[in-house]
Amino acid sequence: MTPGNWLRATREPRWRALAGAFVTVVLAQGLSNSFPVFLLPISDDLGGLRSLSAAVYSVHNLMMGLVGTVVDALMRRVGERRIMLAGAVIMGGGVALAATADSPLGLLLWFGVIAGGGAGLLGSVAQLVVLSRWFPTARGAVNGVAFSGMGSASSSPRRSLRFWWSTSGGAGRWRASGRAPDSCSCRRCSSHRA
Repeated sequence: MTPGNWLRATREPRWRALAGAFVTVVLAQGLSNSFPVFLLPISDDLGGLRSLSAAVYSVHNLMMGLVGTVVDALMRRVGERRIMLAGAVIMGGGVALAATADSPLGLLLWFGVIAGGGAGLLGSVAQLVVLSRWFPTARGAVNGVAFSGMGSASSSPRRSLRFWWSTSGGAGRWRASGRAPDSCSCRRCSSHRA
């Protein structure tokens, strides 16, 4: 393929759909998978119930899966762009409202149910549906490229958030408050041992 042909091919809307799917998968999975980083501080702020905070994450993933079962029908009926936009607004709103939650029930509702539903509208099933329509003869390769964003979404935000937490003084304030655990479960460092 000559450089001119390659440039013309990349200007096709379907290549923008692939790039958009990759970015969307990174952002949606990154938001969803960054919750466990804050599990201990959130559970301590809400009364020390780690099981309840873990249940919030489980409900989030359950909602993502349940909404994913109907996303194809919704996209056929309403349109792909509207569903993607609605998913972004719902997930963003749920995450923003989860930041204001002052009770376990609020966190369960905002992050678990609302943000989980939005993540289902944006998640891997929705991207699979969109990309299989844009690339009917290369579904496997295109979905592999788009879903490679899941790997970076699963590891990059956690590492970035842990780095931010340790360098911003959040970990020190948490230890100083007396709510930090006595021993670290991290095998690689001792930065947050009491």
